[in-house]
Formats: sequence, structure tokens, C-alpha cells
Amino acid sequence: MYQTIASHVKSNLKTNLQGKGVGNPGAEIGDVIRKLREERGQRATQLAKLAGIDPRTFAAIEKGRIKNPSFQNLRAIAGALGVSPADFFYLAEATQFANLYHGSSKGEFSFQSADHKFHLVSFTPLIPYFFIGKVVMQANARIKADALPVKGYIFLQVILGKFSVTVNQEEHFIKEGEHFLLNGRLPHQFTNPSMRESAFLLVTVPSFLGIV
Repeated sequence: MYQTIASHVKSNLKTNLQGKGVGNPGAEIGDVIRKLREERGQRATQLAKLAGIDPRTFAAIEKGRIKNPSFQNLRAIAGALGVSPADFFYLAEATQFANLYHGSSKGEFSFQSADHKFHLVSFTPLIPYFFIGKVVMQANARIKADALPVKGYIFLQVILGKFSVTVNQEEHFIKEGEHFLLNGRLPHQFTNPSMRESAFLLVTVPSFLGIV
């Protein structure tokens, strides 16, 4: 069994960051750190000491003067704040793309399931409020509820082929052009009953990737 898609995306992000400087997070990451620190009522010197970082270095990171903070420093600061390093990036992107975002047909990132039964493309950055993307499923592929852990709503519209959506053990068939909305808290699964590849637009509110 594969892990949830959310676990894979977050794990891959963290893996790509480990052992290297982070690519130009700039002032956005510093702003996130400052806001999290202030929410906890901590002074900069207190947090720097808790993270084991020189206060001058911490101040430079928080104010964006250090454009490429090392993953080691980000991990130490995240630990002192009680979050994960990836959370800095989720929150920074949430702020950066709050008003305008222009993407391409390639999407922001993609994910291939371990069994190669389905492929997911995200059209939106890693933000907590919603997720919009495309899911391409191979013949007879199945996605269970624990792969899309949504505490809100799930909307899908068939782009190609047809799908079976099972909710509370009741099966619903939707074909090309049709859409389906369900409460993500209900037991559900998506199945491609076709003998060919099928695809659907996926929207979840909030994002099933979440921020943990």
C-alpha cells in the first residue's frame, strides 16, 4: 500500500531540501518565521537561543538579508517553533499567491503513485485553503479515502472517460463533462472502471495536502 498522496508530496519536498541551501526563499520565509515567533510571544533573541543559532544570524534570516539560509538553520528554527521546515514554504507560498497567480499547463508539481496506477498534477501552489489539480487514472485503478484526507469538500469533474464514486457503500457513475461533490469526511473511493486511461479535475476545500 502507498502512503497518502499528502505524505508523499511533503516527504519529497523535505528530501529535496535536505543537505543543501534553500533556493532563494528570500524575505517571505523570514516573514513567516517572524509571524510565527510573534504569535508565540517570543523575542528574537529567545528563539535564536532555543534554536541554538547566533542571534545575528537569526536576525539576518528573519529580515531576509540571508537569501539562502541552510536547511540545518531552518530545521533548528522550525524545531524551536514546533513546526516542520516545509511549513515555512507552505505558508510563504500561501502569502505570495494570495491575490494573483499565473500558472502553466504543466502545473506546479506532480505526483506518481507507487503502483503507477494514477498520476496527480497540481495547478495551484502549496497553499492550505484549497487544492485544484488533475488526476489521471489507469484502467481499473482505485483511490481510497485515506489517500485524499479531506476534512471539507471534494469536487471532481470528469475530463476524459468515466468514473465510479462510492460513498457510504453506494456507487455513483459519472461520465465525461459531469461533476460530483461530496463531503470528504464520508467513507469514499474513486474507481476508473474503464479499460482505458481516464482523468478528472479535482478540487478540495481545504487542500488535502494541509499544513502539518
